[in-house]
Amino acid sequence: MKFFGIPLFLLCAFNVIYAKEVCYCQEVCSLWGDPHIKTFNGTKPSIKITDKDNFVILKVKKFVCEAIIDKRGYMREITWGGSNWSLEDCRGKETVLPEMQYTVGNVELTGTCSCKFKKDSKKGLHLDLTIKKKINGNTANVNIEGACMK
Repeated sequence: MKFFGIPLFLLCAFNVIYAKEVCYCQEVCSLWGDPHIKTFNGTKPSIKITDKDNFVILKVKKFVCEAIIDKRGYMREITWGGSNWSLEDCRGKETVLPEMQYTVGNVELTGTCSCKFKKDSKKGLHLDLTIKKKINGNTANVNIEGACMK
């Protein structure tokens, strides 16, 4: 009985100690339309936006991803650290813009931005965004904020 009890106890203790602090996982956050959002944890909170609002999509240490909203409430520009995607990049058509990546400590971020027309229309071009977040290792010192974390 002791033979099986001790190794099992040690295994359980190891999992309890390290499961909360170490993560080798990937999560996805998506924003589309005016904008709707599906956060990294799968919730779909509502975002109240006026035509003058910009909002932080994701912030990790000094990295900031922020949306600039047009008067219709759609995303027209998205900043990604020191770079950005804008409606001008779409050239008037639906397309997928070049992917951007950013690494902050042990957090790897990949952003994919698409130019889309309003559903069932060839008007109302706007930006949609998908962010993949991958954490490699210790999560204790990872402070992530923004709309994707709600």
